[in-house]
Amino acid sequence: MNTTARRTRTFNVDTHSEDILHTAISVPLALLFVFLAGFNAWIMLSGRGASPRARRLWSQAHRAAGYTFITLFVIFLYFMMLRIRGTADELSPRLILHMSLALVLAPLLLVKVIVVRFQKSAWGLLSALGITIFSIAFTLVTINISVHYVRNLSPHKMPPAVSGSVIVGISILALIGFFSSSKQSEPEAEAASLAAGRPQNGGAADSLPTLDS
Repeated sequence: MNTTARRTRTFNVDTHSEDILHTAISVPLALLFVFLAGFNAWIMLSGRGASPRARRLWSQAHRAAGYTFITLFVIFLYFMMLRIRGTADELSPRLILHMSLALVLAPLLLVKVIVVRFQKSAWGLLSALGITIFSIAFTLVTINISVHYVRNLSPHKMPPAVSGSVIVGISILALIGFFSSSKQSEPEAEAASLAAGRPQNGGAADSLPTLDS
C-alpha cells in the first residue's frame, strides 16, 4: 500500500514538473510569436526608413521576423498535432477553436509569401494580410495563456488595491498615448503645409513668389 502511494506521489510530482517546464518554454515562445507578427505589421504601417540604407535594413528586419514567425508557427502546429494523436474522445470546443485559428493562419502566410515575392507593389494587400495575421496570432495566444493562468487564480474576491492599480495603469497608458500622438501630429501638419506651399506663418506665405509677380 505504501509503495503504491509513493509511486502515485512520484508520478504526480513528475507530471507537475513537466507541466512547469512546458509552460516555461511555451509561454515565452508564444509571446515571441505574437511580438513578431505585431512587429511586422508595425513596420508596414509606419513606413520605417527615411534613407535607402535605412529602408533596406528595415526590409531585412521585416523579412527575418517573418521567416522566424513562420518557423515558430510550423513548430507549434507540429506539437499541436502531437497533442491530439490517438485521441478517441470528442475534442473540446476550446481545442477546436485553437486548431481552427491555427489552420486559418497557414493559407494566410502562404498568400503573404507569394505576394511579397511576386506582387511587391500590392502594398494595401500586404498591409491587410499583416494586420489579419497579427490579429489571429494575438487571439490564438491570448486565449491559451489567459485560460491557463486565470484558471489557476484564487476564486476569492480580488482585492480593491489590485483593481485600483489596474485602472490607474490603464489610465496612465491612455494619457501617454494621447499626448504622444498630439506631439507627433504637429510636425506632420507643419510638414504637410510646407509641402503644399502654405506655411503656417502668414508673413512667410506672403513672401513666397507667385506667378503674378
